[in-house]
Amino acid sequence: MRDLVSSFSTSIQAEFQFRTERKIAIFIVYLIVVLIAFIVFWLPFLNGLNFQIYKTKLMLMIIPLEVLIKIKNVGKVLQSQSFMTQNTKKN
Repeated sequence: MRDLVSSFSTSIQAEFQFRTERKIAIFIVYLIVVLIAFIVFWLPFLNGLNFQIYKTKLMLMIIPLEVLIKIKNVGKVLQSQSFMTQNTKKN
């Protein structure tokens, strides 16, 4: 009888150990998939956004600063990003 209880206890411990290892393995695979998705999709998306922002700033530099300041929303954005102070230092 003791051997049966001991065997039962051992098999339960082994089953819990197997389930724990399986959950850890699934979690690690999930993390790897998320990391790959981040690298493949999110980083190129951010690079595209940064390039669009760069192009927009270049286009805004064509317009004289006095005209940009007269436009209320654009003036606020330029002042908040200290764009005007950088341009005035260059002149």
